[in-house]
Amino acid sequence: MDTLAHYWNDFWTFFREGLNGVNPIQALVIALLGAIATSSFFGLFVAAALAVVIHLLVNALLPVLINHKDFVAPVMDNAFWHYALSLFVLYFVAIGVLFLIKMLMQHRPRSHVSDLH
Repeated sequence: MDTLAHYWNDFWTFFREGLNGVNPIQALVIALLGAIATSSFFGLFVAAALAVVIHLLVNALLPVLINHKDFVAPVMDNAFWHYALSLFVLYFVAIGVLFLIKMLMQHRPRSHVSDLH
């Protein structure tokens, strides 16, 4: 049991370190768009992967568009892949929760008010 708790704590430490500095508004907007576009459980994996790509592109292109700086591609080292993996987990969970809410809202029973008149 101690081993499982150790791995669980290591996972959360890894996850928190990877998400250090993520703009929450940017992540929320991307997650909302991903949830709107998702229509199945398999689509959740695709939406999370595309959300990571969009997030990384926005981070790379924002200084170019706002500050007129030169485009700098991210260095694909261990820190980059740590960040990308953490983003994938973040978007998978966020889009999954929003997708679940969307599905519950679409399948809830509706009252037939027009039948009463």
